[in-house]
Amino acid sequence: MQLREIHIDGFGVFNNKRVTGLKPGVNIVYGKNEFGKTTLLEFIRRILFGFPTKTKNNKTNLYQPVNGGSMGGSLKVELQNGEGLVISRTPGTHGGEVRISTPQEVLRGQDVLNHVLGNASKDIYQNIYAFTIDELHDFKSLSGDEVKNRIYGAGL
Repeated sequence: MQLREIHIDGFGVFNNKRVTGLKPGVNIVYGKNEFGKTTLLEFIRRILFGFPTKTKNNKTNLYQPVNGGSMGGSLKVELQNGEGLVISRTPGTHGGEVRISTPQEVLRGQDVLNHVLGNASKDIYQNIYAFTIDELHDFKSLSGDEVKNRIYGAGL
């Protein structure tokens, strides 16, 4: 699956923001400090794996929209067979409502999305496919058994 376009309705400092021009292979996002690079990466993660909910013991940044817009957005992706999909999500219980729009139908649910993602977990995605410089420096992030197994499997 290749990411082709990002549309943010509202997330952190972004509202009604579209990112286009993503190409096959490695795409590097760069910019000055506080430009929104980490916010953009976190948006992609949350569209794919769900929006967290804040609890008393959890200090997770929810990235509430500060410049307007409704929390959520979509990713346009292309599958290996060339089929285009739009994955969209809004916050709610159990990570929020996720929709996968194909040219023929609209599918719903994290289980369907997990299948599209090849059942890659959030840890796999965060440690292999999309990570920040800070996460790259944090070698503890690569300590999960699942991540080790996937890296070893990819090497074979």
